[in-house]
Amino acid sequence: MPSPAAHLLSNHYNQTRAEYYRQLDRASKSGGDILPFLRYAIRGFVDGLREQLEYLWIQQWDVVWRNYVHELFRNKSSPGDTRRRHLALDLGSKAEWIKMPAIHELTPRLAKAYAGRTTKTLNRDINALVGMGLVERKNGKVRARREIVSGFLPLRKPPDEASGE
Repeated sequence: MPSPAAHLLSNHYNQTRAEYYRQLDRASKSGGDILPFLRYAIRGFVDGLREQLEYLWIQQWDVVWRNYVHELFRNKSSPGDTRRRHLALDLGSKAEWIKMPAIHELTPRLAKAYAGRTTKTLNRDINALVGMGLVERKNGKVRARREIVSGFLPLRKPPDEASGE
């Protein structure tokens, strides 16, 4: 068993300490009926696995996005291209729409890149990224179009609502 998975039960018991002690007490007084405790433990283990898989999925999505952006800017090294690459990467780190005036405050790197520059430069950079298909602009807000890399990711089985998974 991988090391992170080996700690899932311990984490579950620590996070649900009161329920853990209740289940232990119930199992010890039941005369040998440990099935409720095992159901509790397995439910916690499965929940922990799901959390780890979700975390890995998010990390994998981020890596694929970063690689995709770097690939699009592979032969572009001007200061403007570098600024636009950073803009695409930093917008990609957020999953929501960002108001145009807030872009300067999104990361220290963007604050430095746009310090002393006009909104015209930011608009020009956003337009270039829109043209590349990396960002979308709507109603004074902008967001990274991270969904365009979904085809590069492995398939992800959605939860089965009928079985409660």
